[in-house]
Amino acid sequence: MEKYSLGTACAEPGTTAFGHVPVVNRPDGTMIKLPVIVVHGTQPGPTLVVGACCHGDEHEGTMSVIRLGQTLDPKKLKGTFIGVPVINVPAFHNMRRGNPYDLYILDMNRIFPGRPDGFLTERIAHVYFDQIISRADLVIDLHCGANILVLTEHVCYERPESLELAKAVGGTWDILWKGAPFGSGTTMGGCARYGIPAIGLEVGGAGGRFDHFEESIGKMVHGITNVMKHYGMLEGTPDVPEKYTVVDLLQMPCNYGGIVVPEPDFALRKRVKAGDKLMRIIDFFGRELEEIRAPFDAVVTGRRVYPVVHAGEWVVFLGRETEE
Repeated sequence: MEKYSLGTACAEPGTTAFGHVPVVNRPDGTMIKLPVIVVHGTQPGPTLVVGACCHGDEHEGTMSVIRLGQTLDPKKLKGTFIGVPVINVPAFHNMRRGNPYDLYILDMNRIFPGRPDGFLTERIAHVYFDQIISRADLVIDLHCGANILVLTEHVCYERPESLELAKAVGGTWDILWKGAPFGSGTTMGGCARYGIPAIGLEVGGAGGRFDHFEESIGKMVHGITNVMKHYGMLEGTPDVPEKYTVVDLLQMPCNYGGIVVPEPDFALRKRVKAGDKLMRIIDFFGRELEEIRAPFDAVVTGRRVYPVVHAGEWVVFLGRETEE
């Protein structure tokens, strides 16, 4: 094994290194840089890239990457772990989903692999793919419900070649969301152009304000560790569920602005039947404007946590089972 260099991070075999990959200068002359954590093993093995916070208000992933950088023992590792705790640095600084410094605020997870001559977010996305993702054998993209939603743990995959990676997360990650509803510009879509298996992990949200923040970090770290065991990067046997449920995911919007009131028995991971009442939208006087009902038999995978809602915004996520 030779030393591994990425940007300013340089790791000898059996060591962990920290550094940055430069992107472009700001108006004041300082540089936008991607922080990187390189845990370089002592024996050959896969290169796993784990990236977080391409949406600047999704912080469970950031903390999970940091936690892995602190706890992985490079002397017991085969291959290389590359963690990027924050991809969309300007969005993170502003605690917003997108980068406010773009002329048009872009969703980074819709424009991968970016453009070297595009807007600021496109240039950051390009450097992430061109200099970091291009080195990967496996990619895991970390997400959550951000400020306004909370999600139960589920694994997203778009292509058949990523199914093995999706199942390797194991543990309590037994809901697999299959499909590409957001087009080809997601991290997974960009990785497909490189021929790299890639998945996304979704868990938590609500701006980290609830007690489940630490629990969500633990679930992400455990799942990523399972992946590393499955692919021989770490010793040990990964734990896997008895079965997986593959779902099509529906993000249900409301048609009226108002206040969201969940039904008393509403809960994440609850199995619901077509027609079951899930939530109500009420006005300032308590009058019901709309009922949110399940359009099909499904499992609840997410919900809105902000009580105020505008017409067209997501209020419930439902997974319709397609196979087991």
